[in-house]
Amino acid sequence: MMMHPLLAAILVILLPLSAALADTLSAAEIAALQARIDAHEVARVEGDIRVLMSEMPPKVIPAIVRQTGSTAPDVRAMVENAIRQAYAQQEFKSNELDLSAAQFAETKTGLAYLLIPTETVVRFQDKTYQLKSFTLAFQENGTWYLSRVAEGPPLQTLRLAYPEFEAVTFPQGISTLIED
Repeated sequence: MMMHPLLAAILVILLPLSAALADTLSAAEIAALQARIDAHEVARVEGDIRVLMSEMPPKVIPAIVRQTGSTAPDVRAMVENAIRQAYAQQEFKSNELDLSAAQFAETKTGLAYLLIPTETVVRFQDKTYQLKSFTLAFQENGTWYLSRVAEGPPLQTLRLAYPEFEAVTFPQGISTLIED
């Protein structure tokens, strides 16, 4: 007996996930997140600013506006320019998010989120580095958003925009030189 193609596709998505994650998210939520991740992985390597900007949680730009006193269009242009500069200085060779190893958690306010192990290979100043880190994924109004959770300004801005993450301790990433 042949399995319906839609059921087979859902099983391919669900089977590798941890039991806790599969019990927590619906098949539709997992499929939407996987689609977001797939687009992110390609956009990160290709430097697709439109896709990368669409992944930014919606409260981040207004938080930067409040912090700087700039306008939203100016902040958006500033962020896009920062992304362009980053891509001018380094080449993203690969970017992989492992949804099957994601850790599900909730903030004290009940906001559900995932920490997704992420491995990125970057060429910077004639050296190649492997970065092992985590990508934060959470939903707002039914849309999945992704954010790196490295220490420093990006994490501070995320916490300014989403105070519910202030009490969350995020794992540190590791950078390793893999080619000189």
